Amino acid sequence: MEDNMVVKNVIVEDNTIKPIPWSEFKKLVGVLSKNNAGLIYRGQPNANWPIKTSFQRYSEITGVTLEKYLEFLGNDLCYYFSSRLNKKINVADELEYGSFLALLQNHGIPTPLLDWTESPYVATYFALRNCDVSKCAEVSVYGFDLQLWKKNYDQPNKLINNYPYISIVRPFAWDNARQIAQSSLYTATNIPDIEKHFAEIFKTKNERYVYVSKILTSEKDEILKELDLMNINEMTLFPDIDGLSRSLKNKYKLNF
Repeated sequence: MEDNMVVKNVIVEDNTIKPIPWSEFKKLVGVLSKNNAGLIYRGQPNANWPIKTSFQRYSEITGVTLEKYLEFLGNDLCYYFSSRLNKKINVADELEYGSFLALLQNHGIPTPLLDWTESPYVATYFALRNCDVSKCAEVSVYGFDLQLWKKNYDQPNKLINNYPYISIVRPFAWDNARQIAQSSLYTATNIPDIEKHFAEIFKTKNERYVYVSKILTSEKDEILKELDLMNINEMTLFPDIDGLSRSLKNKYKLNF
């Protein structure tokens, strides 16, 4: 991937990444598709936000450790969700526990997982859907080279480890239609500053894994209309009553 392409490495000396027009971003997507780039994507509604899991943000506020939080997940949350899933969640089963964490993540409960998607357009939608144009001029769409990362680094299955790790997770989508609709994958990590970690790898090993593009929020309405024509909207990404309701509110301008 050449430096003169519109996507810029997240590691830049002057810490400036210029936003690009939507038309240029689509050209980039075409280039990546043509070259069969093995990237997964993440959209963030504020270009200044760091990449953090929802648990990391929660922990920074509360001081709760991952060990303590996983104990809470294994007891209280498993108890309550079992009533909706009509089964007992076996936290000792890594496949079942991974699927349970993904289900929680897709329904807004803090987890050690970070959402990614196989679609750069879905990532763009999530970057823009809730961004406040009056407060934020740019959103970010990250690309992560998961194939290269899996080739060069171990992928531990356990969440508690005594060394820094980033594992790529694609659990079974049991009772989780949102995971399929959003083409979701996840990363699990115990690294507090992922971007700094990638920067150190790039500096010491000259290995590049993460790229980022910034998109101007002034194009939000136009972009969301175009994504809707691609069938990327609340109704398709959240295939339940809540998603349908939000989609119809947007369609008929019932938000007030």
